[in-house]
Amino acid sequence: MRFFEQFERLFEDRRHEELQADFKSTNSRPSLFVPCPILKQAASYYTLEIFALFQEEWKKSHSIEIRHTIDEGGRSEFKAIDHNTHRHQTIFLNTKDFHVWCSFCKFNFSGIQCSHVIRFLIVKSFLSMDPRYLLKRWSKDAKIGFIMDKQGIVIEEDPRAATTQRYMELCHGFVQVSSQAAVHERTYLVAREILQLARTKVDDACKNALLGGPPETNNGVGGSEVMSDSTVEMSNHVDIPPVLNVAGFARRGKRQRGGSSLSRIKSSLEKARAKKGQKRTTVLSKEMVDKPKTQRVLFDAPAMPTTIHSSLPLEDTTHMSYRLQVADIKTI
Repeated sequence: MRFFEQFERLFEDRRHEELQADFKSTNSRPSLFVPCPILKQAASYYTLEIFALFQEEWKKSHSIEIRHTIDEGGRSEFKAIDHNTHRHQTIFLNTKDFHVWCSFCKFNFSGIQCSHVIRFLIVKSFLSMDPRYLLKRWSKDAKIGFIMDKQGIVIEEDPRAATTQRYMELCHGFVQVSSQAAVHERTYLVAREILQLARTKVDDACKNALLGGPPETNNGVGGSEVMSDSTVEMSNHVDIPPVLNVAGFARRGKRQRGGSSLSRIKSSLEKARAKKGQKRTTVLSKEMVDKPKTQRVLFDAPAMPTTIHSSLPLEDTTHMSYRLQVADIKTI
């Protein structure tokens, strides 16, 4: 079991790397060593990795010399001599359809033309390669379209994606039916009976799929005949409201008060600011509670003196009352 888990993890890593390479190939262009027509064609068709291999073959082709040797009917033979390795290969040309192949046979096992054929195309003034030499499996659009096996069955790129899609569609349909059926008792009974029949049919289909047997046909208990006569008669007399307003199903756009699941998740910065504000409020309230009464009395209005000499003039009485007020504050 551990082996399969590690294998699945390795497979996911390879798939992730492949997706990154596809994104890079689609949104970027490679750097050309020389802006010649053949390299431009290869850069626009191949992926970045395959184009790097093709450009290396193009560089090697400059040290190859092409010599014409035999011309027999509709086929011509050429000798390609590599001055770096001092080896030679034979190139064949079909003059009827201009099909070129080499004795090196690199295109047969790698899908990329060798340096000998590339040099031959350059010498014969071919500005571009024939589309038959550009395989789709090395192109940027290799994943576009359908891929079939030998039996003509379409190969799915990710089987779990199709399973997830079917699961979401079924959940969406069941949620709608459940919300409608939960309004009344009769509709609830109808939905429960259909659910039991569907569960039985699904179990039988799963058993047949595991055993490799043919799929079951509807023998009176499938499709439109799933419900019995009493169930159909019962459902015909039930009015299902068009608008769903079932308790327990919250509408989108409204938030439940007091529910932490529907509230917005706060970031760490917001949490730190809220915590800091709570600490500051706590400190201020504690200082106000612990402050002595003598300090708070200074801000209160001073009491007026009870006795004032009537023999003094009005101005002196005013100054005297002010002095008495200051003296009372100091003594307090």
